[in-house]
Amino acid sequence: MQPISSVKTFRFLLLFGIALLLGGCLGSGFGPSASSLFGTGRYRSNGERIYYTGTSANDRISYQGGSFGGMMGGGMMRGRLACADCHGDDHAKIFANHGAVPPTVCAPCHEKAYDAFRRSRHGKRLKEGKVDALLAHATPAAGSCTATGGCHIIQKVYEDQSVGRCNNCHVSHAFTSAPARDPRVCTDCHGGVDHPQLEAWEKSAHSLPSASHKGPIAGCIDCHDPHDVSEGIVHGLPPVLHEPRSAIVKAADPDDFARARAAMTKRCTVCHSVYLTRTTLEEADRWRVRGAAMLDRAADIVKGLYRDKLLDFPPEEREANPVAGHDLRLGGLQVFDQDASLPERLYYELFFHDYPALWRAVYHTDPARVSWEANDAMKSTLDRLSAVERRLRGVTHETKETQR
Repeated sequence: MQPISSVKTFRFLLLFGIALLLGGCLGSGFGPSASSLFGTGRYRSNGERIYYTGTSANDRISYQGGSFGGMMGGGMMRGRLACADCHGDDHAKIFANHGAVPPTVCAPCHEKAYDAFRRSRHGKRLKEGKVDALLAHATPAAGSCTATGGCHIIQKVYEDQSVGRCNNCHVSHAFTSAPARDPRVCTDCHGGVDHPQLEAWEKSAHSLPSASHKGPIAGCIDCHDPHDVSEGIVHGLPPVLHEPRSAIVKAADPDDFARARAAMTKRCTVCHSVYLTRTTLEEADRWRVRGAAMLDRAADIVKGLYRDKLLDFPPEEREANPVAGHDLRLGGLQVFDQDASLPERLYYELFFHDYPALWRAVYHTDPARVSWEANDAMKSTLDRLSAVERRLRGVTHETKETQR
């Protein structure tokens, strides 16, 4: 009987070795190495971005597709799903779209999460798709922030017209929640000069190590819904009493504002008193309105210079904006253009860099950044713009006096 046992053992080891070899081959092009089947390896990348924290929070790397190994170690296998359940069986189509799976495929099993995701900005095309055209047009200036790659690929539109990539936050095939809870998954996109949530959060008390649990006191999903990330966020200028309306920043709908504020208050009061939550958010609203007032002052300067034909290389003498054409565009749909006049470029810096730093810092409870960095940055840029206006108008005035 001993020889038979040896043969069985040999067959088992041979099959096991072949399985490891196949896993390693797949991993070399699409996803995990063979060792990652056991949770000790690292996922590899083949182009699109997704994240895996591995066995520790410091073992995070970029990852795209994934394959057999990722599925074996994750929720897909526990849910007894086969490859075709998500990808279908049209292999030509699978390879043509790089194995991309629309969120509607995830929806039947994750209905609640999908409904929440569709309500968020991650599940919608920004400004009805206009931002896609702007980012594609401004690729050299925008870097990786394009509609077809980088951060905004989370708003990818699929053939069935559904929007959003679940695996921007969840590791493909494994699809466990742990990596998506890591704040660094969010801050790879929500950081930098034009989206400085990371910088504001890192300087707030929320980012300090917690004494009661592993990780920070409050990470992103402690304050924001993990799927409806827009819940509780006021999109537009808060309707603060006794403050003038902004001509540049769109005012929030009062009903939408009330719902968002109630949702955020509910989350904040898990840890904080109602009074502290209310007064902190109201002070943040006032700072946001002050920033919008500086934007209005700056817009008046640029519009006045344009009206008086004092801008060098005005919009009608440059390449057309894909949305606004040759009209003067300031604010949300403005494109960074190195050929634009200095006043327009200063306004772009004020609107896309300084203003987001101000209001995102104040809502992430970073008072030092608000008082000493963001507010001063807005004032400094506005002062520079005012100085340019005085120079342009002064030169024009002197020239006319000379001609007389």
